[in-house]
Amino acid sequence: MHMSNGLLGIIYLLIASLPAFLIFLYRKQYRGKSLNLVITVLCALLTEWVLCDAIMQFCRADYAVMFWHEAKYIGIAYIPVLVLTFALEYTSIKLPLISKKPGLLFILPAITVFIVATNRFHHFFRTSLTVDIGQVVKVYSENAWWYNVHAFYSYTLIGLTVLLFLIDFLRQPRVYRSRPGLILLGITVPTFINFLFDSGFINMKLQVETTPLALILSMLFIYYALFIYRPVRIIPIARDLVVGNMDNPVILIDNNDAILDINRAAATLLNTPRRQLIGQSTENLPHNWSNFLSRLPAGTAEDKILTIPGNEGERFYKLTRVVLKDKKNKPIGRLIVLTDISDLKRAMMSLEYLGMHDQLTGLKNRAYFESELQQMDRKENYPLGIIIGDVNGLKLVNDAFGHESGDLLLKEAATAILNSCPEQSLVARIGGDEFAIVIPGNDEDKIIKLIETIRKNCVSVNSLPAPLSISFGFAIKIRIEQGINSIIKQADDHMYKLKMLESRSINSALIITLQKALEERNIETLEHMERTRQLAVNLGTKIGLPDYLLNDLKLLALLHDTGKLGIPDEILLKPGPLNAQEWEVMKTHSEKGYHIASSIPEIISIAQAILHHHEHWDGKGYPYGLQGEEIPLLSRVISIVDAFDVMTHDRPYHKAITPAEALEEIRSCAGSQFDPQLAQVFINMKTDGLFKDLDIDLTTA
Repeated sequence: MHMSNGLLGIIYLLIASLPAFLIFLYRKQYRGKSLNLVITVLCALLTEWVLCDAIMQFCRADYAVMFWHEAKYIGIAYIPVLVLTFALEYTSIKLPLISKKPGLLFILPAITVFIVATNRFHHFFRTSLTVDIGQVVKVYSENAWWYNVHAFYSYTLIGLTVLLFLIDFLRQPRVYRSRPGLILLGITVPTFINFLFDSGFINMKLQVETTPLALILSMLFIYYALFIYRPVRIIPIARDLVVGNMDNPVILIDNNDAILDINRAAATLLNTPRRQLIGQSTENLPHNWSNFLSRLPAGTAEDKILTIPGNEGERFYKLTRVVLKDKKNKPIGRLIVLTDISDLKRAMMSLEYLGMHDQLTGLKNRAYFESELQQMDRKENYPLGIIIGDVNGLKLVNDAFGHESGDLLLKEAATAILNSCPEQSLVARIGGDEFAIVIPGNDEDKIIKLIETIRKNCVSVNSLPAPLSISFGFAIKIRIEQGINSIIKQADDHMYKLKMLESRSINSALIITLQKALEERNIETLEHMERTRQLAVNLGTKIGLPDYLLNDLKLLALLHDTGKLGIPDEILLKPGPLNAQEWEVMKTHSEKGYHIASSIPEIISIAQAILHHHEHWDGKGYPYGLQGEEIPLLSRVISIVDAFDVMTHDRPYHKAITPAEALEEIRSCAGSQFDPQLAQVFINMKTDGLFKDLDIDLTTA
């Protein structure tokens, strides 16, 4: 095939116009999309390549031919990169290194363009270049080592492009493979044919360069696949796939209430094969579906809530019914879509429950109590009994045993009350430790019997660290003119008075509870508490304490370590030495003990002494670093006698020493840890015979 260089140049110009036309089409179709820039630059580079070949055919000087021959390498070098970038954008497949740093792809083409432009100085790209200006301008070259690098890199990128489209083709459902298949074909076939020409497997006397022609053919294939090819059959298939695989049940019903179509989710919900349901009347459906799927009286859409029982409890569905109409606006059927709102429904039910109930006990809360009380305040409910109950010792239980024990105390109190009351009663938790009971149609005798029943139920509870005790007061409304709030106040005042009368016995029981708790947790044995009490009384008597302080000293000897009830067992009962963090936790027992004592009127007088019983005379103790006589006297007394008894008896963390050695230790710590005057008085007790009643051998002291 022979032609003149002018005719060939015109042919090249026409070929170069095709990518330019494709740029216009791509920009029109892909306006504002990410592929826009990639495709535009790709077509522009392709136009530049072919245009350089066209201009070469009109050149009559060797240097001009060489210039345009080198210029076209801008397109030759960068087009493989742009082709791969197009594949990455279209398929959305991530290649680890390339996807993170796509700019790396452009480094080697930039080097290639530079080496080609400067080849005359180093001959890295070609060793020779010969121009033949005849009827057709031809360029002959002997390629060097960098040409091989460039060729390998270019074909590698093209290979990756083919691989990406192959992966995209294989991962698509069969019905969606036609479009990526066409793109794959458009890239692979022209590239392969061009490779055969360039490698010499096909030897035809063509006077045009095959590579840009192959690329243009690929671009035409891609454009056809993206914008012209319309797989009509795929549309209903795709619709079937989308609707058929929806999580939402979908049902199509005609005007005769027959099922025209139903998706898999709806068939699964009905536990019936899809083929058996199509054609069935909605009246044959379970769960009263027919009531919901019936024809709409008016309008085009309506939402209902459908409740369906299941193995894991009820499920709730929002049922949306849409009337389907023909072109004449006549109803021809109904589309039913169900949306599972079980989680939302349960959340709303939970919020509704929390709005009316106390979260801890499950009883009605104060807001519900006040609202419902107004509804119950009617003449037919008179006499209307109102009982107010207050749990005893809640603060002490929280301080001594932790808030979990306090919560358990309230739960058990709620259970005891609720199990004792008749069904028509309103039982509510109206405060931290306060409960209220409203009983319609009950007189005073019945209310008193009810309170006694509750108390018996409280006594039977044995799962608590402290005895369950509730103080009650009541009042009865018998006339309409009596204000309901005044009746509640009467009941509350009655409860408070009874609580004061019962307080001594209640507090005594709490003190006994603390003592038992100390022994049960191996904090203090009864023997230690008794020895410490006797030593303290002897020392207190020796220094002339009045009787009321001696009584406080007795209590202090028994309860000075009450705060250790709030220390975790892993720290309190650790056999070895404590680390710094554990020791800081242990030191809090003084403050915990102070709070416990402050909550019981009978022992509030020793609260300060408990707080400071680990202060040192030199100010190096805890918790506040008090010094000298700033420390309460009883705290100074108990620190000596407690230390003596601890030293002379075995503990998990130390072996006992002799009384003589213990007295010598107290002597050495006088003025630092202990009050020096009290320490000397205590040491002198050995000569006064005040240790004999404790069976302490001081013969070696």
